Amino acid sequence: MISTIRTATLAMLVGATSLVAQQPQGAPSAASAARPVLTEADFARIEALGAVALSPDGKWVAYDFRRGVAGPTELRYRPVAGGSEASAALGNVPVFSSNSRWLLFTVSPDTIGGRGAGRAGRGAGGRGSVTGAGATSEAARNKVGIVDLRSGTTTILADVASFALSKDGSHVALRRYAPPETKSRGADLVIRDLDQGSDITFGNVADFAWSDDGALLAMAVDVDGHTGDGVQILNVTTGVIRELDSGDHFYSAVAWRRHADDLAVLRSRSDSAFADTSYAVIAWRGLAGPRPTKSVYDFGVDASFPNGMRVTSYRPPLWSEDGSAVFVGLAAREPKESRQWNASQPARVEVWHWKDRREYHQQDRQAAQDRQKTELAAWRLADNRLVRLADDSSDVVQLSENQRVALVNDEQPYFSEIISGRQYRDVYSIDLATGRRDRVVTKSVYPASASPTGRYVLYPQGGHWWTYDLTTKARANLTAKISSAFVNMEDDHPIHERRPYGVGGWTTGDRSVILYDRSDLWQVASDGSNPVRLTRGREDSTVYRIEVLDPDARAIDPAKPIILSAVGDWNKKSGFARLTIGQPAQRLVWLDKSVGRLLQAKNAANTFAFVEQSADEPPNVFVTAAGFDAAQQVSHTNAFLADHAWGKQVLMPYTNSRGDKLQMMLTYPADYQPGRQYPMVVYYYEKLSQGFHQWVAPTDRSTYNTSVFSQNGYFVLRPDVVFRYREPGYSGLDCVTSAVKAALATGMIDPKRVGNMGHSWGGYQSAFYAVHGHGMFAATIAGAPLTDLISMYGYTSFNSGLPETGHYETGQERMQVPLWEDPQAYVRNSTVFAVDSLQTPLLLEEGDADGNVNYWQSMELYNFGRRLGKEVVFLIYNDENHGVARPESQIDYHRRQLEWFAHYLKGEPAADWITHGETYLARQKMLNAYNASKDVSPTPAIQAGATSNSGGRTRRP
Repeated sequence: MISTIRTATLAMLVGATSLVAQQPQGAPSAASAARPVLTEADFARIEALGAVALSPDGKWVAYDFRRGVAGPTELRYRPVAGGSEASAALGNVPVFSSNSRWLLFTVSPDTIGGRGAGRAGRGAGGRGSVTGAGATSEAARNKVGIVDLRSGTTTILADVASFALSKDGSHVALRRYAPPETKSRGADLVIRDLDQGSDITFGNVADFAWSDDGALLAMAVDVDGHTGDGVQILNVTTGVIRELDSGDHFYSAVAWRRHADDLAVLRSRSDSAFADTSYAVIAWRGLAGPRPTKSVYDFGVDASFPNGMRVTSYRPPLWSEDGSAVFVGLAAREPKESRQWNASQPARVEVWHWKDRREYHQQDRQAAQDRQKTELAAWRLADNRLVRLADDSSDVVQLSENQRVALVNDEQPYFSEIISGRQYRDVYSIDLATGRRDRVVTKSVYPASASPTGRYVLYPQGGHWWTYDLTTKARANLTAKISSAFVNMEDDHPIHERRPYGVGGWTTGDRSVILYDRSDLWQVASDGSNPVRLTRGREDSTVYRIEVLDPDARAIDPAKPIILSAVGDWNKKSGFARLTIGQPAQRLVWLDKSVGRLLQAKNAANTFAFVEQSADEPPNVFVTAAGFDAAQQVSHTNAFLADHAWGKQVLMPYTNSRGDKLQMMLTYPADYQPGRQYPMVVYYYEKLSQGFHQWVAPTDRSTYNTSVFSQNGYFVLRPDVVFRYREPGYSGLDCVTSAVKAALATGMIDPKRVGNMGHSWGGYQSAFYAVHGHGMFAATIAGAPLTDLISMYGYTSFNSGLPETGHYETGQERMQVPLWEDPQAYVRNSTVFAVDSLQTPLLLEEGDADGNVNYWQSMELYNFGRRLGKEVVFLIYNDENHGVARPESQIDYHRRQLEWFAHYLKGEPAADWITHGETYLARQKMLNAYNASKDVSPTPAIQAGATSNSGGRTRRP
């Protein structure tokens, strides 16, 4: 019955879409039009789908959702074959055991403002983690739920900071929160035998990990005073506990070798000459056998170890797949600093030098990361020798999946190009036995990668894909003989090398690699011979890509079927297909919706779960065990919306003045009635139409919200926008005005009641269009806009620490050349230089701690507009960054957006702040009254002329 309903619905959707493509008219049914629109009180009932899990045997499915933006979570689970659905209040992040007999989940407390303490977890055999282990308030601590899927019994265990299932699914390790008074990192660890229901508790466990077979649990013990510190392993099969090492040390970062009984751990060293903590590395092999071997590497007794360096715990140890080496991180030693300062007080000064590889402020932003940077080294166990693979902390070393090959990127030769936004690097292979480097790629833009066996290096360059054979030193162009583009030729950024579409993966034995062009998959031998197109997406504008269903699989078996995602490049339909190499791809599901988030049952290859959604259907989970055409809907989120009006959405083509064929989304007012003309707001960024089937949850915490404006009686237009080099303002304006004219041609929209809005890059466009739109817009909202390309060009981002020069030339601004080469292009595309032409009421919004777009950009436009007597209102949210994040800020900006357009587009009376503004003292009275009602001490007002530091730079009140 469910399958029949879905098929009928699909037929109606396909028919509606084909009709819409010809004429974007139509109306909801009379019943739909009679339904009430949503109120803001209804927004708290909206359910947002969260994590979805499918049991390995394919017989159970679980999912969680959250009500409202920050409301409580709920977990639901049920048998795939049918039966009753069970739920767990405040549950989230479901994890099935590998034997499919148990379901575990986190129970997050519904704390202040409805915010839970945390949402985290991994799949079966992985680890779930919530908040910090040092959380002290019991009300803010998480619990863990354990469901016996055979009996249906649920057990809730309190005070659990993290958990990890054994890989065989028979046991779970549950780490409790550390006592607040302790100085150690240890906490109680409870090992539960899930079948027996029995527990063993170990105290003061700082770190723990299961071996891959699930039989051995390694634990690092950390006790106050260090008496009793050590490494222990528990054999859960025999119940035997063994102590592997002990002493007055810190033990950390226990790491098992994949599919083996070999263990590595870091042990702190006593070294009073330095302020840092350094470590020795210990490795045990054969721990499941009667006579395991133990090896220790202590850099302090290695005469060849680099001077001034140490082994650090910032990078956990990693075994090579063959067990010959353990990879560790090295860092510089930190000498003890004298607390006595005999010189005069040092100044608070920043030295910005032209030779700095990273700007001073970028160093500031990345200081925490820099303090924990390491250089990768390989400890060779056979001869107890350390091989340095990196000789600088800025080196990024990439290991192949089997850890037999290492690649390193060297960006130092390209300093001048990098600071102007043009990324280059040389790629070297590293001999893991000697550390010797051989250059593989020169002046590469995009990263290289090693094949699964480590024989080949794969890299894109010059619009083609290449391989380099590390064994024979042969280089091959894989795509030179293929008459297709493997890089995005439609990208309108002025970049020096276009981004490749990507790689599907290597086939077994590195015999071939699967590459993507715009639509299709190509299988090419590793030497570039025998290229074969595996799909036929080009013919019907369908984009095929491989679905990675097994994250542990390193290669693609070409003899087995491959599941693909399929997306209509133009019609936006989506689904999945099955590809058997040598045969045409077969569509499994193809709907006029967004279909994604595919999961496959690990031990039941024909059972899948996926999520469907569309603009008017919220995301829901479907499961199929017999075939995609018989998929069952197992979740039913937001069922109450059936009693409310909802605005339909159509996809329309349009053409700008240059003849570019583009698309736009038009969302109807929820209460649409044929024959009436409605106001419309236009929102844009770059290309948005790929999100045509995305369901937008209405909320008072999400600004520029399409569903909110639809529920308030507006059409919402979201056109795709493309840009030309050095003309971002005018080329974007051409697209947007062309789209608006196409929408007005439907006759459903009042041309005198059209507003526009956008944020950041969309905010730049909004402000520019308000000035240059020739009266097309009756009101504008510009959030965090760039308004002066000249002053902003010389700005350094206080979020990333990166200079804007590179972003301007090759990024969103697409200016192509520096300011001094074409200053007039910067002037004519800056809103502030034409503010005297502004005729549109303009609402500006910024956070005064915005580190992406300095809020002085809005201040310039506000001051110039105010000087000219223009209708400009500037909202500055204190201590907010690039987007308002505090609930009170979000709700306030949401309300003011609605009030702004309600006045200028609907003719409703203006809110007092629009007409008269709001004084500083009036706002302070509100804040003080609120604080008094909550018994909170008011923050003293900042005195006029004083400065305070916010967001890493000086701000004035």
